[in-house]
Amino acid sequence: MVRLYEAEGTCTPVRLAFPGLTVRGIEETNMLEETTERLEVQQEISLTFRPFEIKTLKIAY
Repeated sequence: MVRLYEAEGTCTPVRLAFPGLTVRGIEETNMLEETTERLEVQQEISLTFRPFEIKTLKIAY
């Protein structure tokens, strides 16, 4: 589980890379860690945060 947040109060693009890991699955979850969306499995992903938004990702490797 990875929890990320935007702390500057601006819309922010983010790129996460997973060097050295074989990623089998990535799911975005709510705060209770229930899956809300399955993301395409890649070695890096791009996300966009709204001001003060919190995102939780479940990453299987």
